[in-house]
Amino acid sequence: QVSQQVHSSTAIREILKDGRVADAVNVLGRNYTLDGVVVHGDGRGRKLGFPTANLSTEKELLPCDGVYVVKVKWRDRYFDGVINIGHRPTFSGEKTTLEIHLLDFQGDLYAERLRIYFVDRLRGERKFASVDALQEAVLMDIERARGKLADAQVVEYREYLDCGDNFRANGAK
Repeated sequence: QVSQQVHSSTAIREILKDGRVADAVNVLGRNYTLDGVVVHGDGRGRKLGFPTANLSTEKELLPCDGVYVVKVKWRDRYFDGVINIGHRPTFSGEKTTLEIHLLDFQGDLYAERLRIYFVDRLRGERKFASVDALQEAVLMDIERARGKLADAQVVEYREYLDCGDNFRANGAK
């Protein structure tokens, strides 16, 4: 059921600034999304045992730094994933990066276009005392993400519009 409340763009920005991407579904009537192209990173995720697709996006409105549960659409197929948005403080990163780890995926995504559907936020980004501590946290993030993704469904913008048409057809305004 899609909420029929009208929300301002300011309210949506506040929700994303707070990382409440699960609430964005109720406000937007669909999952908050990012589109982007996979670019080469420094290979650190792969070295840690969690290969990542580094996303370059033109989107100016990003959820706050943190780790999020996502669904990823690539070539009309959906994959479960976890995305880190932030500065990689464990490695003294300076610029904002978007690193997606697709669960149970093997393949080359370089130069491919992906659409990211945000499902929920797991935690804020933080600096870990060691690489081992980071790896342990990522394993826990993946386990928690699997639980949240088991029942997660993506709401596309088109589905939202179709739902709105159904509401109007039934006399709702």
